[in-house]
Amino acid sequence: MDVKKHVYVTVNGREVEYQAISLDALRLSWNGIEKQYRNRGEPLDPPTYEIVTGGGGKVQEPHDATTEKTPDEQAAWDAYIDAVNRLQDDKIIMQMQYILEDGLELISIPQDTSWMEKHKRRMIDIPTDPDKLREFYITSEILKTHDDMAGITVSVMILSQQGKVDEAELETALESFRGYLGRKAIKRLVNRQKQVEAQQPAI
Repeated sequence: MDVKKHVYVTVNGREVEYQAISLDALRLSWNGIEKQYRNRGEPLDPPTYEIVTGGGGKVQEPHDATTEKTPDEQAAWDAYIDAVNRLQDDKIIMQMQYILEDGLELISIPQDTSWMEKHKRRMIDIPTDPDKLREFYITSEILKTHDDMAGITVSVMILSQQGKVDEAELETALESFRGYLGRKAIKRLVNRQKQVEAQQPAI
């Protein structure tokens, strides 16, 4: 049986074959990371403040970026923001691990080591761990630009959703590139990927 190939073209014109990842497994990994944070006592929930209702009762409301805070509440808010940002960074790292290991599973390090010798001449310490060496090969020789890393992420995530693009979910998946890309650029990448897939001949 013929297997349909999905190809991403880098900014340098290199064709990179990719495949879907399991979004269910990725979400379980994200849940596992968050569980570790909570088990360590990381403040993943916003600090609260007390307000008095019209009937004289007292209720706790969560702080946000605009609420007035005492020095202690500000410190708690800063700790909360720091924990949430670190959690998001760890989720992004896990997502990229899925993409590099599963989405780009077909990429292997070439037998010819001349590419490594080139980087050694440039005073780069080449990783000895096989997984990190493969990651270094992909990011230094194939996906060389931020656009390529963002583009392959969009491509893999779209394929993993079987063509049912949920823009909100894609933006969450692309959180690591938000500052660089922005909402409009994400849409352009999504539209570009749709056009590329539409132009590919059936196999």
